[in-house]
Amino acid sequence: MNLPKRYAKSLRSDLRVRAVWPPMQAIEPGDYGEYEGGIFTRRGNISEDFGVPYTLEPGGHRVEKFQYHSEHGRSGGLTVSGGSAGIEVSLASTHSFFLSVSSCELVHLQRKRAVAELLREAPGWRFLKYHVVWELLRGRDLVFFGSEQGGGGVAVRGSAPDVGAFAAAGEVGASLQFATRGAVGLQFRGAPGEPASFAVNVFRVRRAGDLELSFGLGDPGTDDDDIDAEL
Repeated sequence: MNLPKRYAKSLRSDLRVRAVWPPMQAIEPGDYGEYEGGIFTRRGNISEDFGVPYTLEPGGHRVEKFQYHSEHGRSGGLTVSGGSAGIEVSLASTHSFFLSVSSCELVHLQRKRAVAELLREAPGWRFLKYHVVWELLRGRDLVFFGSEQGGGGVAVRGSAPDVGAFAAAGEVGASLQFATRGAVGLQFRGAPGEPASFAVNVFRVRRAGDLELSFGLGDPGTDDDDIDAEL
């Protein structure tokens, strides 16, 4: 299992969402695509490619802070010296990662079932092949670091108030600096205070003969197993 697959599996099992990979990839509700090894590949948009109209609406906030560390902790903790401070984040294990957002806001399709009913009738729509993004999770102050090989880490440095705010609330203040050591090969950082995509919820339209329209959500075990869901 490589880093993207481990990251995707972790978000799927712990948050019940699908990872956007790489983080910050341009994606919106109404986009469709395929999954391979838990990684979504965008193929297009249902309005642009199939003429299915839809409206987006905000879904509120899921959490006010989310920090996920694959090693379940920070080595070194918070240190303060004079007016400056720091945090050490370990990425010692293979396929390890650290994700931080200060808040998670949602945006999703309005009237999902009506959209799916139109999509079912669209010429050329491939029922089980494509997944449709119906909800997007966007994190503010997004920070992601990952190490395929392990043996690395990240030092977070800045003023004591900014480092404290990052540790307590995930906020990325103006003085914060992130310095990597070792084999940290992946780094993604959103603009401070701006939302960036990092996870989605998806559906697939299923139809057998004249049976009523139904939906499926991917099971965390595989990409192809379904669980019934009322959307």
